[in-house]
Amino acid sequence: MIEFRLDDDRIVLDADGIEASVLTGLTRQLSGMLGARAEHPVGDRPPSVPDDPALARLLPDLLADDPDGARELRSLTEPSLVAIKREQLRLVDESLASPGPLDEAAETAWLRAMTDLRLTIATRLGIEVDGDLGKDADESDRALQSVFAWLGGLQEHLIELLDARDEARAVGEPVG
Repeated sequence: MIEFRLDDDRIVLDADGIEASVLTGLTRQLSGMLGARAEHPVGDRPPSVPDDPALARLLPDLLADDPDGARELRSLTEPSLVAIKREQLRLVDESLASPGPLDEAAETAWLRAMTDLRLTIATRLGIEVDGDLGKDADESDRALQSVFAWLGGLQEHLIELLDARDEARAVGEPVG
């Protein structure tokens, strides 16, 4: 089980069991994919969009109409972007291993890591827009669709709690 709750002014993570193990496995897989990209520094190859469509979605070219500018920008930004994404995944893993109140960095890491995981899964499933179920699903794709939906619900719940906390803070009401 993974659950967020608001306790006083803090977001608290409760996590154990199969869901925590599944999420830890996903974060480690994505961190490994990003790490493999980082093992080949941009300076050692022509900077280009990753061959893996999921990584290409996480690390897109920022200048579509300027290939030379895109390569230059990628060479300057990709190493730090990969490092930030891996750090966010590490913070999620750390909080799964020791559930409890999340600090602001962990709250942000959870939101960003879930977004990256969902983008990765969406790419694997062929999901392009909200409401799209992706390609024709076989059994393994249906499992991924379930994980995609589960992560979306988890992320939505965290956002709702953050919004509720922010609204309460704005009007000076007690939180949680």
